Amino acid sequence: FRSLQGAVGWSGQRGWFNAHDVREWLLTYSGPTASYGSLSVEELAAVLQQQGAGGGSGEVKLEDFFRLVLPKSPANETLKRLALGRAGSNEASPEVVRRFGQLLEAEVESQRRLKFHRKALRDLGVS
Repeated sequence: FRSLQGAVGWSGQRGWFNAHDVREWLLTYSGPTASYGSLSVEELAAVLQQQGAGGGSGEVKLEDFFRLVLPKSPANETLKRLALGRAGSNEASPEVVRRFGQLLEAEVESQRRLKFHRKALRDLGVS
């Protein structure tokens, strides 16, 4: 979170980030061949909004970020506690960048499939 909110050209940390910041961060910290580097700001904004991040403002705060990346299932409570207990730095490792990019890419792909199937159902007259 700290890497996303303040590492791409800002003089201070704002306490939030938005879809544009995520796109710039992915482009800055991922390799040129990373497929998630082609995600648009609009696609990223849709993912963040779908996940409830930003509450409509587009500004993803720490609580929103946790909701996006931490496991939701009670079966994974131990993993969630371990993740929250880790002390992080302001720099994200290449593995973190890759995994976060993959998460966002999978969410965008899910939205594309849902949109396609909704349109197909509308075309068939199913409401």
